[in-house]
Amino acid sequence: MAKQYKLQVELSATQLESLEMLQEAGDLRTKKELLDTAFTLLKWAVNKKKEGSSIISIDPKGNMKELELPYLENVKAKALTLGLDREPVPALPHEVGV
Repeated sequence: MAKQYKLQVELSATQLESLEMLQEAGDLRTKKELLDTAFTLLKWAVNKKKEGSSIISIDPKGNMKELELPYLENVKAKALTLGLDREPVPALPHEVGV
């Protein structure tokens, strides 16, 4: 088994409440499961932006809205500048198919 590390984070009461709401929304038993899920989604988004893709939601009426997140725009710019657009962030074993 791979070595495990502990991470300590300071959150406000509001941030903790949001975290717990997200955990409950997905029926996740632990905050580690929530963090794993968040990492999976973020890595997918990073890889899509590095490919030059846009990340868009489409509501039931067909209206589209692009995700605007400065972090992802920075990833895209850095990837293009450094020629890293072809190097995806590797998936973990439980993320296969994402």
